[in-house]
Amino acid sequence: MDKTIQYESVSELLSKVAIFSGLGESELKTVIDYAEVVQFDENMELFVPGDAASHFYVVCGGSVDIIRAETASPDGKSAQESLIARLLPGDSFGEMELLVGLTHNEIARVPERSQLILFPSRDKNIADVTGLSIQEAKRF
Repeated sequence: MDKTIQYESVSELLSKVAIFSGLGESELKTVIDYAEVVQFDENMELFVPGDAASHFYVVCGGSVDIIRAETASPDGKSAQESLIARLLPGDSFGEMELLVGLTHNEIARVPERSQLILFPSRDKNIADVTGLSIQEAKRF
């Protein structure tokens, strides 16, 4: 079963993401200029608790598991994982953390080879996109 989302373009997919749904064609082009489509291998972690939010993500193909890790022993070393959500093609996540400047509280892991859109791309940050300093962008 092919779980890759079928869209004519990255623009069509991004226009369906809530945060970008009201943008016109030229604004979407700007978003695309700052985005990147990345292939992730099975069991790769996108982020873990305590990581600073540097992107938000849109699932193009495959899936992403959002997992809560709970300390299961008094030594604080072993943890039990609980699946919070499985995100599928067309789903987005991480917008709030990025825009508010929060750290992640969960683990995001790809259980299978998956393709995601990262915004902003790995070589950019939110300050590059907004034209603000990183501190100003976190208040954005």
